[in-house]
Amino acid sequence: MAENLHLLPTAASMKSDDGYVVETDFLIVGAGVAGGALACFLASHGLKAIMISSALGTSETPRAHLLNMAGMECLREIGLEEDCLKVGYRGDALSTMRWCRSMTGEEFARIHAWGSSPSQAGNMEAASPCRPLDLPQTELEPILLRYATHHGVSCLFSTTFVDFSRDSNFVVSAVKNNVSQQTYRIRSRYLFGCDGARSVITRSLNLPFSKNPSMGVAYNVLFNADLGHVMNYQKGHLHWIMQPDKEHKFGLAPERRRQNAELRESTTAGAARRTQLYVAIERAGREVDSLGIMMNQWYKSNAVYLDDESPRPPFVGDPIIVVDISTYPGKRLPHSWLSKDISSKPISTTDLAGKGSFCLLTGHGGEAWKLVATKVGTVLGVPIRSFAIGWGLDYRDIYRDWQVRFKTMDAFLFGQMDLLHGDQQR
Repeated sequence: MAENLHLLPTAASMKSDDGYVVETDFLIVGAGVAGGALACFLASHGLKAIMISSALGTSETPRAHLLNMAGMECLREIGLEEDCLKVGYRGDALSTMRWCRSMTGEEFARIHAWGSSPSQAGNMEAASPCRPLDLPQTELEPILLRYATHHGVSCLFSTTFVDFSRDSNFVVSAVKNNVSQQTYRIRSRYLFGCDGARSVITRSLNLPFSKNPSMGVAYNVLFNADLGHVMNYQKGHLHWIMQPDKEHKFGLAPERRRQNAELRESTTAGAARRTQLYVAIERAGREVDSLGIMMNQWYKSNAVYLDDESPRPPFVGDPIIVVDISTYPGKRLPHSWLSKDISSKPISTTDLAGKGSFCLLTGHGGEAWKLVATKVGTVLGVPIRSFAIGWGLDYRDIYRDWQVRFKTMDAFLFGQMDLLHGDQQR
C-alpha cells in the first residue's frame, strides 16, 4: 500500500460534512470473516481498532462454511475454539463428498473429504490439535464480532467506505453513515481492505486480481428441510447433482447419453469410461484431502536464524496432501499432546506458544536455556515463557511424540508469537 499512496490526493483535498476526524491506529474495512478475524487478532494483542461495514449487521446467509485445521488453531489461540464447536458441525457427513444424479437417486462416486480417509486420518491427528469444522458465516461472524467488541474494537455497521488519502505517515479515510447520510473522516496508522473482491481500496491502488473466467451464472438457494428419512445412508458434506441428459438441456445430448450408458457396460469402452471417471474422482479427492495446503507454511526471512543450520531437508511426497512436520527453523511448531499431571486436561505444545509471548521449549538437560531466556527477556523487556517437556519436568510427553520429533536432550526450540519457530539450538 505504501508504494502507491503517493498517487492519492492529500487529506486537505478531502471533503467532510462537519470537518470531524476520528483517530485510531487501525481501520478495518469489512466486518465479514476476514475483517472480523483480523479485528480479533489485533484485539488479542491489546491493539485498538475501528471496523466498518456497509451491511446492517452480520451475514444472514451461510456463504463460506468450512474452517480448516490451521484456521481452527488461530481461533483456539485466542480462546474461541469452544465457542465455534458449540455451533459448528463435525459429524460423519463432514467426512464425505459425493456425486449423484439426484439427492436420493443414482450415486456416481463418493470420496473421503477433509483428511478423513484411512490414509490421512493418522496424519491429521499428528499435524494439529484441531479438526476441520463446518461453520457457516452466519454462525462464525457473531462469534468474531462479540470477541472483537468485547476486547476494545469499535464496529460501525451501516457505514460505507468512500475513499482514502495520505497524510504524512497516516491514512485518512472518508466514510459515510448510511443512516444519517453524513460523511466524516477516520485518520489511522494502518488501513486494511477486508471488503471482498469488489474492494474499493484495492481498486484505488490498482492492485491486480488473479481470477479465472466465469463458468456461468450461479445461484445460492437456501432452504430448510428434514431429509433424514431418505438420506440416512447418503450423507455428505457436498452433494454434486449431475444430470447431463436431462430433457430440458440442450447440447451434445446423444453423445453424453452414450457415455453415461458406457459406465454400465462390460466392454472395453465401458472399462475405459469407468477408469476415466475414477481418475477424475481421485483428482478431486486430492483437492479435498489437501492437508499439506492447510499446514505446510514456513517462514523464509532474516527473522529466522539459520546460521548454524544445515540446508532445509528436501520435501518428500506430494506437498498438496503430505504434511511436513519438522523442528527446522521457520516451520510450524510441531503438535504433541502434553499433560501437567494425571488429572489435568491434555494440551498441545502449540497451546504453550503464542498468546503475545515468545516461547522456549526444552527438555532434560535444558535447564540452563530456561535461565538464559528469563535473563534475556528481562534485559530486552520482551516476554519469553519457558517450559521443559519430559519425565518429571513441567509437562509430560503423553504419547512420546515430542521425544521423537525433538530428539536432542540439551537443546531448545524457540517459538515465535504466531506458532512458528525461529530457531533451534543444541
